[in-house]
Amino acid sequence: MDIDGFLAALRVAGRSEATCRSYRQDLLRWDRCGGDPAAYLGGAPASRARRYSSLQAYWRWAEAQELGPGPFPLATIPHPRVDLPPPRALPEADEARLAATVRGLSLTWRTLFTLALDAGLRAGELTGLRVRDLEWTPGSEGLRVLGKGGKWREVPLLPGMACRPLLRRLAAGKPGEAFLFPGRGGGPLTVRAVEKRFAALCQAAGITEARVHDLRHTCATRLVNKGTDILAVQRLLGHSSVQTTQRYGRLRDREYRRALEGGR
Repeated sequence: MDIDGFLAALRVAGRSEATCRSYRQDLLRWDRCGGDPAAYLGGAPASRARRYSSLQAYWRWAEAQELGPGPFPLATIPHPRVDLPPPRALPEADEARLAATVRGLSLTWRTLFTLALDAGLRAGELTGLRVRDLEWTPGSEGLRVLGKGGKWREVPLLPGMACRPLLRRLAAGKPGEAFLFPGRGGGPLTVRAVEKRFAALCQAAGITEARVHDLRHTCATRLVNKGTDILAVQRLLGHSSVQTTQRYGRLRDREYRRALEGGR
């Protein structure tokens, strides 16, 4: 296995060092287990699911690199399921305060957080974006995003999205290879840097107990509450299973119940 090559590709895509360490740990475990699926997947449900995804991501990458890894060794085993916690969408009042505070940021940070809220991108997906990933062909405006498992997806940039004019300004005059959100030395911002800046932003806006990933939850919840088709939301977010996306539908059900109770 070319673990080092795989990890190098993840770093180029802007994945955090913590994520790379997790992949490395899982892939080394596969080697130590001698390719025994039962030994490799042993452990708690969350660990089994992560290990399955790690090996699957490596296999997809190896196939794309034409390394000839052969059939995926876990293909006959269903992906382990994990009960996910309910999504943490920002309350409307917090979202409004956050939006007001974001408007005072530099163009780079304003674009990053606005895009996260408009399109529901993960922090690692944001930091990996390059100028070449933007498409401005009329009627096909969008982003090419590298998501979990090394899978690419198209994210539309629709008319009315606040991030559209910001992205145009941010990318203007930059070479295609340049990162949209560069850190020191021209490389990508780290996920840790994004999380740290978001924490400071929330503090300035008077918001407590919020994480940058909550912007993704907020985007998805808003779309579901507007009646957007669940499969369209799944595709936008890059969920491998619609069951993950349906959590936002359950959140809507709870809000619907509260609305009915408040009217009685």
